[in-house]
Amino acid sequence: MVNIAIACQGGGSHTAFTAGVLKRILKENEKKYDIIALSGTSGGAICALLTWYGLLTEDSDKAIKLLDSFWRDISANTFGDMLLNEWIVETSYIQDKILVPQISPYDFLPFYQEYLKSLVEKQVDFKKINEFENPEPELIIGAVDVLSGNFSVFKNSMVSSDVIMASAAIPTFFRAVPVDTYLFSWDEIPGNDSVRLIDFLKKNYNIDWLKTAKIEKIDDNKTIRASVEGNYLSLSLNNEKNKANLKIDDVRTDEFIAKKEDDGTLNIIKKSQYWDGLFSQNPPLRDLVDGVNVKPDEIWVIQVNPEKIPKLPESVGAIRDRRNELAGNLSLYQELYFIEKVNEWIEKGLLKKGKYKHINVRFIKMLRELDVGTKLDRNPKFIQDMMIYGEEQAGEFIKQLPSEPVKKEEFGNVVYK
Repeated sequence: MVNIAIACQGGGSHTAFTAGVLKRILKENEKKYDIIALSGTSGGAICALLTWYGLLTEDSDKAIKLLDSFWRDISANTFGDMLLNEWIVETSYIQDKILVPQISPYDFLPFYQEYLKSLVEKQVDFKKINEFENPEPELIIGAVDVLSGNFSVFKNSMVSSDVIMASAAIPTFFRAVPVDTYLFSWDEIPGNDSVRLIDFLKKNYNIDWLKTAKIEKIDDNKTIRASVEGNYLSLSLNNEKNKANLKIDDVRTDEFIAKKEDDGTLNIIKKSQYWDGLFSQNPPLRDLVDGVNVKPDEIWVIQVNPEKIPKLPESVGAIRDRRNELAGNLSLYQELYFIEKVNEWIEKGLLKKGKYKHINVRFIKMLRELDVGTKLDRNPKFIQDMMIYGEEQAGEFIKQLPSEPVKKEEFGNVVYK
């Protein structure tokens, strides 16, 4: 049995291709491979979520039904919606010919954003997700914090409908989505959550000296203090114990929410505004290597954004679209570089056997030449055609896989030759 992780790129209506790929993989799986994790961004996040939820709650058939149901619902099925869809698509083309005023998503009510959220919640019972403590497979969703610029990854029970909307929040169409992120339990510092606190502060504030810092509670347990060799920081509760203020070297730098849970524990939460994961990890790959319980033997990337295009983009829309494609693929290739370097270090014996393993990365690519307007097109025929094309591409991909994996014993892993 080969352990695989599937990473799903986003790309508006083009992501129906991703749904088709996933459907074919689920249909063809005859216990030759085990899906141990899924990751996704934007529309790819929705597809990954539906597949993951279906596999957790029932089986492959349930996942396929969820994918079909969502893409059927989001298609422009009514006469009024079809007219609206045609207007949106045509407007995207008109922008290439005449000057059209740009409208901020904050200038109108977030109707479509709320509608999209309702369609996701129709398919997934997010309360049920909390019942899966150690889910198999695992789910990883990417988004970017608008204010801090930090890339954020949401795993398993952390994933809510707001997280999915955050990952799909294209800035030109959708408002940034506020998401409450659990940081640590105040009661577990110092203690079980000390590592979570240190990791958060290192990642968000670039504090290297925390590795050897002493972490303690002072001021009658109202302040957490970390210090070493003249460096120090403190996190203090206010009198109402509903906020925590962070000071680094006596300079206040941030404020967090302190939330008392029903069981009496006090948790520290960060409220952030998120945009589309396109600007962070499209899709998350690195976390499939060192952020999951079971290491994959292979990662299959469903790539929607083309690497190459046949001609130079010259219109405003085509230039904007190509810029977004390059930005999305840039993050993908950076993550691929990390995996390639790990494989190289393993080959040279520079990494210990066990913690890391050689991982093959394979691509299932959307190769059709589609113009910018089709990313917004919810015409049922177009959506269905993209799903069928995804199934076809996945079928060709599966045919090319060797019937039996070849073990490479010196690295303790499985690779295909």
